[in-house]
Amino acid sequence: MSVKANADVILGRGIPDEWIESGKQIAWERVRITNGKQIALSIQKVGNAIDITLEGDANTGNYIIDIPYCVGKIKDVNVDTGRVVTKDVAKGKVTVTGDSRKISIKL
Repeated sequence: MSVKANADVILGRGIPDEWIESGKQIAWERVRITNGKQIALSIQKVGNAIDITLEGDANTGNYIIDIPYCVGKIKDVNVDTGRVVTKDVAKGKVTVTGDSRKISIKL
């Protein structure tokens, strides 16, 4: 996870494929993002989807989900709140608004 100067937060860039394939939940708590805000984050592969849950403060920037395992595999993206800004199948990247809470990337 990293925070860009424009308040966008990049999630998942360094997660090895083996961690995703294991199906075990990856989680962080009390992660500082921008302006003193904090979030909790979990990522887990369930069946043919990667589910991401964000809790805590809404982000003023977007979330950029950049999980190497997703390169060339993204079929659809669903969010329960917020909205999908971009979906780049070739690069395996999805951008959602900072008010997104539950994101499901269908592979």
